[in-house]
Amino acid sequence: MMAIGEDMIIVMMVIISEVAMTMMVGGVENMATEMAVIG
Repeated sequence: MMAIGEDMIIVMMVIISEVAMTMMVGGVENMATEMAVIG
């Protein structure tokens, strides 16, 4: 049970980090496109 719980925590951490990375990249891209449109 402990091993399964630890594995689930690791998987959740990986998923959260991946989502955060994609959100940051998407935010940077959105900022760049907005700058280009405004400029």
